Amino acid sequence: MPDTSFSTLVSGVFLGALGVTALTNLVGWWVTRRDVFGLFSLFVVCSALHWANYDGLITPALQTPAPEWIASMSYFLLGAQNVTGSLCQIRLLQLPGNFPGILRYYQVCGILPGVLVMLSACTGSPKALSTLMFACLLPAPLISMPAYVRLWQTGDLSGRLIAWVLPLHFFIMWPAILGGLGWMVMHPFSLLAVRCAALPVIFVMHVSIALQTRDAERARNEAQIRAAEAQLSSEREKRARQERERFLALIAHEVRNPVAVIETATHSLRLLDQHCAAPELRSRRYDSIRRAVDRMRSLMELTEAQERLLGDTAHFEPVDLCAISHSLRTALEPALMERVVIHGSMHIPRVHGDPRLLYFAGLNLIENAARYAQPGTPILLDVYAAENQAGKAGVAWRVRDHGPGIPPEQEQSIFKRYQRLHESGGHAGLGLGLPLVREIMEKHGGTLLLDRTWTHGACFTLWFPEPA
Repeated sequence: MPDTSFSTLVSGVFLGALGVTALTNLVGWWVTRRDVFGLFSLFVVCSALHWANYDGLITPALQTPAPEWIASMSYFLLGAQNVTGSLCQIRLLQLPGNFPGILRYYQVCGILPGVLVMLSACTGSPKALSTLMFACLLPAPLISMPAYVRLWQTGDLSGRLIAWVLPLHFFIMWPAILGGLGWMVMHPFSLLAVRCAALPVIFVMHVSIALQTRDAERARNEAQIRAAEAQLSSEREKRARQERERFLALIAHEVRNPVAVIETATHSLRLLDQHCAAPELRSRRYDSIRRAVDRMRSLMELTEAQERLLGDTAHFEPVDLCAISHSLRTALEPALMERVVIHGSMHIPRVHGDPRLLYFAGLNLIENAARYAQPGTPILLDVYAAENQAGKAGVAWRVRDHGPGIPPEQEQSIFKRYQRLHESGGHAGLGLGLPLVREIMEKHGGTLLLDRTWTHGACFTLWFPEPA
């Protein structure tokens, strides 16, 4: 190194910058435990020590003036620099699993010669091995070209920076490599130029490593999120499959009763026809068939609602709850239709929902009211604008009856699947209606509440948020 103030300044700035870079990467390794920070920190330390030894800064500090010791240390640090540099290349170029041929090149022509130079520096004459090491490094940029192209094609900033800065680093270090081979005279100012050019390149390498680590961490987090979502989806599908199997088994068992009733009634009608029986006897058989058909219709509607919920096949659109209320009323038997009284205004906002699911929800609440209320009493169906408990505007759909109501101890159990209200009351049911209605409301972003302010029987309120 020429004894000038400028060269001394450059040496100090260069070694200081390398020291800061090494320390920064060491801290990065300590925090993240990612090996690339540790490898790059070792490479920068070896480079800094090699140049410090070349400037004659190490020997005075160790009080070791022997020239042969200085040369041995120079070769040892040169070999260590080659080993750590090759390891960094392998890591940054992502060679394992992608480019096994290039990986073997760096192992055989980079790491192995560097280790041999380090050993020979301690035991004998390392000059011949160092020449071999420099010769092995010459084709590295060309051999690594496929890896550079792959990193560039990723489109990531970190990959493109690495694909650009690594061959640039080789190009800048070529004067030193050619000088080591004896093919070029190593002028002090040439080495000074190498240092000035290498410093920003090393800084860019540091930035590239930080960006690559950030991208890898982001990819790892995204992979963990996808894995968690996949596991959650798998668990949901498993629960849905188990629920379908249980539901279908229950439906298959439940449908046998109306089928048996229809079969018995038709056989009885055939016998009555043969004996010209009285009309009232035939009417009772027809009533039995009608009730069995109604039961099967309820089971079919229940199955459709269950499948729309589990299969996620709901079709949402603007829905007029007043129109659905009138549609429900006209679909009922004449005697029940007369009992249903609808209160609502045509100015009530529409809600965003699935018409079939909402039809099932309303029908279920009306049939429950008809099943448990006192015979002949009115069933009130109200549609009105209302706020929920949090003060959010929406639309309420309320069904009130005049019956025994819901006992306080059963307020929670009525919303559990396969649990029926008044088990000993002789009322047909699967214990699925209210739980499905609650699930329908959850799917619509609404709520199903049991209203205790109505003291004449049961009162259920379905609340829907206003469409955004």
